[in-house]
Amino acid sequence: MSNLFLGGEMPSNLPAAQSKQFFLTIVLSVSQQTGGGFFQSISSLRALLSNSPDSFVITVLDARGTLREEAARLKREHGLKDFEYRTLPKRLPKLRDRILTDNHPFYRVCRFALRLIGREVKVSRLARFVDSSSADLVYFVSPVPEAHELQKKAYVWTLWDLFHLDHPEFPELRTSGKFEVRESFNSKSIRKASAVVVDSYQLAIKAHEAFGAPLDKFVVVPYAVPNSRKLNAESIQDDLPSSIKPFRGKFFFYPAQLWAHKNHARVIEALSVLVDKGYDIHAVFVGRDHGAGSSLQRIIDKHGVQDRVHVLGYVEDAEIAVLYRESLGLLMSSYVGPNIPPLEAMSFRVPIIATNIHRNQLGDAALFFDPDNWEELANRMQQIMDPSTREQLVSAGDKRLVEIRRDRDSGNALLRDRLLRISRRVSQA
Repeated sequence: MSNLFLGGEMPSNLPAAQSKQFFLTIVLSVSQQTGGGFFQSISSLRALLSNSPDSFVITVLDARGTLREEAARLKREHGLKDFEYRTLPKRLPKLRDRILTDNHPFYRVCRFALRLIGREVKVSRLARFVDSSSADLVYFVSPVPEAHELQKKAYVWTLWDLFHLDHPEFPELRTSGKFEVRESFNSKSIRKASAVVVDSYQLAIKAHEAFGAPLDKFVVVPYAVPNSRKLNAESIQDDLPSSIKPFRGKFFFYPAQLWAHKNHARVIEALSVLVDKGYDIHAVFVGRDHGAGSSLQRIIDKHGVQDRVHVLGYVEDAEIAVLYRESLGLLMSSYVGPNIPPLEAMSFRVPIIATNIHRNQLGDAALFFDPDNWEELANRMQQIMDPSTREQLVSAGDKRLVEIRRDRDSGNALLRDRLLRISRRVSQA
């Protein structure tokens, strides 16, 4: 049996369900600025709309109210089940709900008074709204922290990572109570969920060991392979950004938001080593600055590669597509993974250099290196400039994409089976 199956009931063709409708609410709580998280959430929704049981009546709840256009596109897409689109109201209609959720000073005073008599009543607006809805089951397609606050509804949760346990040394995973917040909502949400969707067997094992949840609670659905950027690349007429045009075919590409754990520093150090050896190469970074930009600039200045490192900030998907196609290759130097960019790179037939943590995701479709060793990264960058090595990696990437798509299809079939089983149990309650 594949590692996608972690135990419990064997997947099977269950007998036809009763004709009674079953109401499933899918919660979207991401925005397009989330990057890979947005793409994976929409991909999970699309997969369910294309293959959900006939008895399921689906409502999509846009918790942030930012995905109306995306929902409209899905409604027009051929072969997908119709669904009701709803947004989370800014204010709940019933007084008792506002007392529990609203941050207006009056309602905060009400909650304070209730606490004085021993009643802890604060709950998120999202949890209260969902608990008051007609949903039979709720599926969170991203790691929504409020999920465990549900009191009336069973739910399926999604876990993307446990990075705070892997690398608490990074400030974005440790400071200002971030570690404690992650630890709390991950533990509670996993334990209370009827099922948890993860991207890999390794993450399921890690969560099982960290939080004591039964291993058969987890359903492995590998990350979706992005297609939208490839379509954009084939249709656009625009060239590289003007600042990058002089370096066409001479730059390594790293699309990652500026966090310390993304490890841009190692790329700069390796680049400096190769420039000192006479290589005419550059590095292009794209992504929003989340606090690591100033330290990154200091490292660039320290190594004297101001004219070799190009930090473009946020760019549109169409520009990212061109940057992939015109690059020497993708550098994935992150301490944490798996990640979405390697899947994009393989779909563009671009060679990959990645940190060791990506071995399970990429197999033999990349050159790997120790994320703390810039000399090893520099050696890999030299290797990937060899045409035969590039050809070998691209060919391996083609084969790996076939395997990933196959495993994702299998994972979605397992998830459909699990949702159907949960629906029958909920219906009996």
